[in-house]
Amino acid sequence: MPGTNITLVRATEGERQGDYLFSGDTVNLAADNYALVHHLPYRRVVPVHDLVETRRLIGGVLIPPKAIEALPGWFKSNVLGLVVWKWIALALLTLSIAVLIVLAQAAAKRLRSIDSERSAVAASLIRLLMPVAIIVLIPFATVVSNGVIHVTEELGSPIRIAAETVVHLVGAWIAWVVCVAVAEIVIASPRVAEGTLDAQVLRLCSRILGMVFAMTLILIGGEKIGLPLVGLIAGVGVGGLAIALAAQDTLRNVLGSLMIFFDQPYRAGDQIIVIGVEGVVENIGLRSTRIRQLNGSLTTIPNEKMASVEIVNISKRPGIRRNIRLGLTYETSPEMVDRALTVFREVLDEHAEHWADRPPRIFFEDLAPDSLTLVAHTWHHPPDFWAFCATHDRINLRILQRFGEEGIAFAFPTTTTVLEPGSAPIAIEVSSGERPGGSTQT
Repeated sequence: MPGTNITLVRATEGERQGDYLFSGDTVNLAADNYALVHHLPYRRVVPVHDLVETRRLIGGVLIPPKAIEALPGWFKSNVLGLVVWKWIALALLTLSIAVLIVLAQAAAKRLRSIDSERSAVAASLIRLLMPVAIIVLIPFATVVSNGVIHVTEELGSPIRIAAETVVHLVGAWIAWVVCVAVAEIVIASPRVAEGTLDAQVLRLCSRILGMVFAMTLILIGGEKIGLPLVGLIAGVGVGGLAIALAAQDTLRNVLGSLMIFFDQPYRAGDQIIVIGVEGVVENIGLRSTRIRQLNGSLTTIPNEKMASVEIVNISKRPGIRRNIRLGLTYETSPEMVDRALTVFREVLDEHAEHWADRPPRIFFEDLAPDSLTLVAHTWHHPPDFWAFCATHDRINLRILQRFGEEGIAFAFPTTTTVLEPGSAPIAIEVSSGERPGGSTQT
C-alpha cells in the first residue's frame, strides 16, 4: 500500500494458494503500527470507535454486547491481558467442570458399592463413566472458553493445547478400559473358565491391544500439539528396550505361558505329574503354574520350566486301568477253575456301566509257583480316581462273597520244601523267649 509499510503478497502454495494475503513482515509490524495510530482521530464516522478495545471487552456468541457494556467499570479493567469478567467466567467454568467430574467419579463409586455381583458388561460401563465424562466436558469447556467467553489468543492457544492433550490421554485411558472390559466379558461367559490359561492369555492379549491403541492415540495427540513424532517413537523404542532388558525372566515366563496356551498339555483342574510333583493344577498364570499336591501342599513352578519339561497328564487318560489278579490253590480242579473264571466275569459284568467301550479281559494267566493265577484287565470310565476306588471296593467285596458261595479257595503265598531220603537233616530252632531260670524252648 503506497505510503505505508503494509504489503500484500499472493500465496503460491498451501490452502490459500492464489489469494492475496498480508506479508509476514506486515504481520510482525502490526502491533507497532497500531501503537503509532491508535490515538489518532478517525477521518470519517465509523460505527466502532476502537475495534481492538471492543474485541477485548466483548464476548463471543450467546453474550450480547449490551450486557457487557452494562457491567461496572472494574469488570472491564484489564488484568494480565484479559478483562476481569472473562477471568471470573473462566474460573466459574473451571469450577463447574471440576464439580461435574467429581460427581461422575462419585456416581461410579456409588454404583460399584450398590451391587458387587453385577455382570461384566455393567461393571465395564461403570468403569467408563468417569473417562467418558472427562472426554465430553473438556472439549465443551474449550468451546465455551474460546467461542463464548472469547479469551485472547495468548490464553486461548494454551487452553486448546491442554484440552487436546487431555482428550488424547483420556482417549488412551478409554481404549485401555474397553480392551480389558471386552476380555473380562468373554471370560465371564460359560465358554472360558476363570483361572485357566485361556483366561490369562485373553487378559494378556487385551492388555497388549489396549497398550497399542493407547500409545497410538498418545502419539497422534503429541503430533497435534507440536511434539516431534519421530522423537516420540524413538523414546518409546528406547523405553521398551530398557524394560525388556530389565524383565528378561518375566518375559521368558510369559513366552512359556503362550507356548502352554497354544500346545495345551494341561488345563486347570487336570491331575499331572511334572518334575517329580504330582497334583491337581489350580491356576495357570502368566508367570507360573500352581499345583496342589495330593498331600495338600501347594507347589508353584515357573511357566518357563513347565514349557520345557516332560509332563504326564493323568486326567487325559481315557480310563483308569487296573489288573485284578486272583490266586487259587493247586487243589482246585480244572472244572472249578473254569467256574471261577465264569464267576469272576459275572462279578465284573455287574459293573458294566464303568467299562464304556472297553469291557474287562479275563484269562487264566499263569501256573505260578504258589497258585493258579486268574487275571482281569479292566479300564474304569470315567477316569475319576475316587469313583474308581469306590467301584473296585464293591468289586472286591463281591468277589469274596461269590467265591465263598462257590467254595473256591484263594491261595496264600507258601513255600513247600521236599526232603529226599538220605539228605542231611535240617535243624530248625524256634525261639520263644527265655523261661524262668534262663532256659530256651526249642
